[in-house]
Amino acid sequence: MRINLLFLFVFNLFFTIHSYAGFADESEDIHGVSAPSDFSWRYYQEALNRFPDRLGIICHNAYELDKTGNTEDTIMFLNTCAAKGNIASMIYLASIYERGVNQPIDYKKSAYWMKRGADGNDEAGYSNLAAFHYGVMLFEGLRVLKDNESARLYLEKAKQNGLTEASYYLKKIDLQKQ
Repeated sequence: MRINLLFLFVFNLFFTIHSYAGFADESEDIHGVSAPSDFSWRYYQEALNRFPDRLGIICHNAYELDKTGNTEDTIMFLNTCAAKGNIASMIYLASIYERGVNQPIDYKKSAYWMKRGADGNDEAGYSNLAAFHYGVMLFEGLRVLKDNESARLYLEKAKQNGLTEASYYLKKIDLQKQ
């Protein structure tokens, strides 16, 4: 169930219509990157530099960049977005590392990025989704040491912010105490 929720989240989050409209005149050349026909890491990086107020919408294009098969560029782009505080990018990075997309699986990095997202706070609610997934990781001991006390904190955050699925794991934590 957790993997299905994560897949649905990633699919819905990053399956967006290209948001290049308004970034640049179609005939404009941005530091050697023609816009909008060259949707490379450099194009999106330039868009982030030119339009910092559009962080969320630009970072959502990581899905399209990832589908080109260039995982290295995708990870660079997602790292930039995550460094700027985009929690959806943190979750996507966690997913890439967890699944080992075109690279070795790295559970340590996956857990790191999910925790960073869970510790954040955003209006869109991605931090709550990250809190749910990180709480489940802690409860089940997936890629991290099992820790029911910390799991409870993250799962309660998720539940308080509308993720009712967290109740299932909170009940399991209570049952284990008995």
